[in-house]
Amino acid sequence: MMKGDAYRIPISIETADGLATPESFEDVEVCIGRSVRKTLSAGEITYDAERARFLVPLTQEETFALGMRSRMNVRCKYAGGDVVGIDLGILEFDPSLSREVI
Repeated sequence: MMKGDAYRIPISIETADGLATPESFEDVEVCIGRSVRKTLSAGEITYDAERARFLVPLTQEETFALGMRSRMNVRCKYAGGDVVGIDLGILEFDPSLSREVI
């Protein structure tokens, strides 16, 4: 990944019943670093049913604003009120020679 890239990060979430779908949760929150927060309930996270994965979009502005190494985690809220967090590790970004949004 490079600073200034804009794309959707695919995330597969597995529950005890197998791969999760949006219907598995009341909400899903994905945080990247301290500056990016996206939720399923706000329509910011979409679901690719064909590949059974959630898609978290990042804009060029967001990737420019993130650190070179940014922690990523997801928290899933179940209908019963339980919230379970999962650490997805570190996203590493390569520097970009340009700082312009295109």
